[in-house]
Amino acid sequence: EAAPAKAPPERSRPEGPRKLSWKEQREVESLEARIAQLEERKLALAQAMNDCGDDYVRLQSLAEQLETTGGELDDALARWFELAEIAGQS
Repeated sequence: EAAPAKAPPERSRPEGPRKLSWKEQREVESLEARIAQLEERKLALAQAMNDCGDDYVRLQSLAEQLETTGGELDDALARWFELAEIAGQS
């Protein structure tokens, strides 16, 4: 009679956060610089909107740029938080 085959032992995953890969670490650094750049751009656009007076065409253009920049900033922050959560350093 054949003995039942033993199942190979399961490898346990280490508890706690995993380390970021080299590529992810570079991405975090890049995101931090990009986030700072986008925040500065948002402030500059808001100031330009305040200064444009009655030029409604320019105001509309600045508002569209501000909306686009805000979306890019939201995306960059979301990815940064995702990587920070992976690394356990939020």
